[in-house]
Amino acid sequence: MKFIRWIINILKKENQQHELPCTEEKSDLDYLDVGDVIWAKRYKTENEKNKIAIGHQTGPYIIIKKTNDKIYGIYCSSNPEIIDPIIKRKLNKLDYTAEKDNFIWINFIEEITTNTYLKTIGKIDNNSLDLINKYIYIGLIHNKTIKNYKYEDIKINYTIGDIIIFNNIKYYIYKLDNNNYYCYQLNKTTNDNKQGIKINKKRYLFDFNNVTITKNSNISLYEVLDEENQNIVNKLKLKTHEEEKYKNNLESGNLIEYNDKLYYIFGNYKQELLTYKIYNKKIDNTKPIIINKKRYYADFIETKIDKNPNKIKVISRISPVEEIELKKQKKLVKNKNSENNNKNNKYKKFTIRTIIINNETLNKYVIIERNDNTIVLYDLNKDELYKLDIAKELDNFTKVNIQSNIDFQNILIKIKNNNRQY
Repeated sequence: MKFIRWIINILKKENQQHELPCTEEKSDLDYLDVGDVIWAKRYKTENEKNKIAIGHQTGPYIIIKKTNDKIYGIYCSSNPEIIDPIIKRKLNKLDYTAEKDNFIWINFIEEITTNTYLKTIGKIDNNSLDLINKYIYIGLIHNKTIKNYKYEDIKINYTIGDIIIFNNIKYYIYKLDNNNYYCYQLNKTTNDNKQGIKINKKRYLFDFNNVTITKNSNISLYEVLDEENQNIVNKLKLKTHEEEKYKNNLESGNLIEYNDKLYYIFGNYKQELLTYKIYNKKIDNTKPIIINKKRYYADFIETKIDKNPNKIKVISRISPVEEIELKKQKKLVKNKNSENNNKNNKYKKFTIRTIIINNETLNKYVIIERNDNTIVLYDLNKDELYKLDIAKELDNFTKVNIQSNIDFQNILIKIKNNNRQY
């Protein structure tokens, strides 16, 4: 009997030696992955809890780092107040609160433990994860205090909207393919220049000429433009291209500045532009017109000026609707002036640059301005200006010749420099 008991004990010991070890039960943290959005406690001790306002003691975190034994989440908030734009960054709306914008605090990267974890509430996409990594990287290069995250934890995937540094010059990526980044160069300007975009408290203008940078180039990240600022860049690009188009191509419909006076181009003739003189305020024999939503006044008298791009500055462009209204005003003026045509036919050849002589005094004058009713003369002998009524004061004048364009321009410059009035 003792022998049988001895055999049984030996067999029990052998069975115990061959039993598989018990596997440790997994915790909820083991199922978490980078990109998960969780709800967690924002404190580890009761003392920390008492320092947090009621209603804010728990909240969302995004898991951004996972090692063999630790998990880290970045603190989220829906409070839009931003004191430091490097520390607090706006993200896209998260699944759990689609009606609110969300913000992350890159200086609040906390270890998530079994004591702080409460539940998983969603997940963000890879693009949002890339964006968070870029925001953390930017914080590090600005020497912000960021715990639990280092440069080696960050992988940058460059994309549209990123501002990079290449050869100490900043560029904005607006397009990319498998091999290249297509960029616009940024040039720093003064903070009061509203034409650019403010980035990290500095304002920049964009050069919209394409610069191609290969993907294997030595580049670094400077900043990321959000969707709102990307839209601003696109609008600035369109505006710049339109301005360049009309600056180099003097088309009908442009308001221009020529010799410090405004003109509206309504046609082209050989080397000359056909224009109406434009005024900023109401004067006699002018009609109100709208150009680019601004009120001006036109005399609707054809004036030819040289196509010299060095002397012409394009101010703005009329819209199709505004052009229709301008033509209506022109028609009204034309109908009114037709009544006076017979009266003025006698002096039809008395145009700008025409030299005329007073038959009584034999003084010579050159015509520098004219409308339907009046004419402005420059006395070639006395360096004086006179404004005459065409219908009443030109009976004693006769046409002599046409002033050369160069001499005429010199006279205009002389009048301007001497500040002559009539």
